[in-house]
Amino acid sequence: MWIIDRFEDGFAVLECEDGTLEIVSREILPPGSREGSVLIVNEAGVFELDLAREQARREALHQLQEDIFT
Repeated sequence: MWIIDRFEDGFAVLECEDGTLEIVSREILPPGSREGSVLIVNEAGVFELDLAREQARREALHQLQEDIFT
C-alpha cells in the first residue's frame, strides 16, 4: 500500500507502509489520483486506487480530529 504524499513537477512522492518514500512518474498513476489517495499494485503490476481503504483512513483521521478538539 502506498499513499500519495505530494506531486512535484511530473512526479508523485509516495509514502510506503513502512514510512519510506518513493518517487514515480505521475503518468503511471490511475486517473483520479490525488494527494492522500491510497494505491495498491494489482496482479499485473499496475497501480490501482483503493477507494475503500482511502475512505477508512479519512474517517479515522476525522475521528481523531474530533477526539482531539472536542
